[in-house]
Amino acid sequence: MIVVVINDYVRIHGGSDQVAITGALSTSAMGIQTHYVYVVDEEIPSNLIKSEVTLHCLGGCDSLGDPNRLRSAFFSIWNPIVFFRLLRILGKFSKEETIVHVHGWTKALTPAVYSAARYLQLRVVTTLHDYFSVCPNGALFNFKSHCVCPLVPLSAKCCFTNCDRRSYSHKIWRLIRFCAQWSIFRFPRNGENLIFISQYSKKIITPLLKGRRIHEFDVGNSVDVRRQLRVDVSANENFVYIGRLTIEKAPHHLAQAAVRLGIKVVFIGSGELSELIKKIYPSAEVTGWIDREGILKCLQKARVVVFTSIWHENQPLVPMEAQALGIPVIVADRCAATESVVDGATGLYYKSGDIEDLCVKIRLLFEDGAVESMGATSYDKFWASHNGGEYAARLLRTYSTILLGN
Repeated sequence: MIVVVINDYVRIHGGSDQVAITGALSTSAMGIQTHYVYVVDEEIPSNLIKSEVTLHCLGGCDSLGDPNRLRSAFFSIWNPIVFFRLLRILGKFSKEETIVHVHGWTKALTPAVYSAARYLQLRVVTTLHDYFSVCPNGALFNFKSHCVCPLVPLSAKCCFTNCDRRSYSHKIWRLIRFCAQWSIFRFPRNGENLIFISQYSKKIITPLLKGRRIHEFDVGNSVDVRRQLRVDVSANENFVYIGRLTIEKAPHHLAQAAVRLGIKVVFIGSGELSELIKKIYPSAEVTGWIDREGILKCLQKARVVVFTSIWHENQPLVPMEAQALGIPVIVADRCAATESVVDGATGLYYKSGDIEDLCVKIRLLFEDGAVESMGATSYDKFWASHNGGEYAARLLRTYSTILLGN
């Protein structure tokens, strides 16, 4: 078997990049010939450098990094450079033995990755980290009204609604790209191999595929953490947020709760809401993006991790990584994080977007006994079900099934 992992980036910009890299490292560690193909030329993580994974950089930039906006607009719909360079790389592999695993493709790769693989008759599987398979803006979220979008993608109401983070003209471009993706480049098409990383997102995506028959695989997300001593959460006072500081993630809700309750919150991340958070909560500690070791140091001082997303978050890694350290998690109930947190045992759910309910749940964890009990349960439950090799085993079963003809 030959595994070719394809992703926009080689560095971790988000959860999808982390899963792509972890998957490549996992199959390589099992002695399988593994290649990692990416577009953006950037600093390569040390774990990839030290591994047996063969790296291939296609060269170029993502859609936001191209100074030529006209070229970016066209190349972001279908990138010819990606297509021809992928043909050269993938053309060396046997179609009987090769599985192409696509992760992030919307920032730089475009559907050209599918065009190349199909031209060479290679088997492809895609992990759905977001909703770009069924939604023009990839989030099923209205960034203007700050709420989950109830509209049917590509319906008349969808087309005339300005839901884009930037502008309506950008929404029009997204609609053109999405129509091309569905109609011309046919992703997803009948018979597509798709990996769902949560039951939550699967229930949302499947009805929107408009009757297209797909091959579904439930693999989940990988959590790249080493077992270490459980954090003494009852001795800590920090409530911690980790993620983009953007409207759909709603970190400002935690800032508002912090002001009401007089708690100390550390925000790890950056984004458009950085200044708003400081305005709401002047004593907030906003670290910006820090490396993994820096995050682990912050988590050693954490009492609780709070996850406030108001969009259909698709199996985030943060709640699982927190529980691996024995830190309880408070999560919004309208996202897939609820699948990894047991309400009342390893953390608490609160009504998504309801700051008063968030305050109620935070208050419950002021009590040392409660937070200590949840932390211990989180730690024990996580490590009882994670032995380090189960994600790679699920991947290999999926790859084998696809290579054998589903």
